[in-house]
Amino acid sequence: MSKKCRSLPKIEPLPGSLQADLKTCGKPTCRCARGELHGPYWSHRWRESGRQRRRYIRPSDVEQVRAGLADWRRLNPPTRSTRELLAELRRLFRQLDALAV
Repeated sequence: MSKKCRSLPKIEPLPGSLQADLKTCGKPTCRCARGELHGPYWSHRWRESGRQRRRYIRPSDVEQVRAGLADWRRLNPPTRSTRELLAELRRLFRQLDALAV
């Protein structure tokens, strides 16, 4: 007999951010009318073709989405930090050139 092998679902890199929103329902007698808001309701937000997109995330899927966002940040570092690293490398190369002469 063979054992069934269950593998974990593959985590896809995701651009964007994960945000928790607190909401009011609009009923005048509800607790949210006194300031005790409903939620958190999780949403994944990203930009696509110049427009902001949003999809709601089930509480059971929040950790998987967080892992996908972290994977995206690891694969696509922010441009600003990359530019800062390149500028630092240029300074170091100029220092090396000055020492070599």
